[in-house]
Amino acid sequence: MERSAWMCLGLLVWVSSCCLAAEFDPCPSVNHMVLSNVKRSAGYQTQASDRPLCDTQLVQGWYRFQSGAGGEMPNTCPDRLRCGTVAPVWMNGKVPSATDGITTARACANFNDTSGPRCCQRSIDILVKNCTGFLVYYLKPTPTCSIAYCAGDRAPCPAG
Repeated sequence: MERSAWMCLGLLVWVSSCCLAAEFDPCPSVNHMVLSNVKRSAGYQTQASDRPLCDTQLVQGWYRFQSGAGGEMPNTCPDRLRCGTVAPVWMNGKVPSATDGITTARACANFNDTSGPRCCQRSIDILVKNCTGFLVYYLKPTPTCSIAYCAGDRAPCPAG
């Protein structure tokens, strides 16, 4: 195939993926996965007996957090050893309105017990969409353990 034909083919693939992505709506339940572990809550203190949550095996894609602890990533820094993990990942940005469409946000991991810039030593870009009544997030696997996405702020009921 000639070089110009390859360039046209590449342009066609780029245009089709661009346009399909722009039309994609992650809000219907068939278009996102659900994370429901109540220990992801900022209200949950990770215990010494817990196996910390780890999102290195998370499949990249759209997710909805759905548990009794709440369904939104915190947009303030949770303390270290919260959210069922050692370094909780939180959203450093504002919650988009339903009319904003899909927005980009910065997800930060807190490796320290401090606030401010030290609360966001490592970050990753995520996408967020307000589906009117709930949010969905385009998440990527975390680079290492024990790092996990945080959602909700209510403390889960004790076992038993």
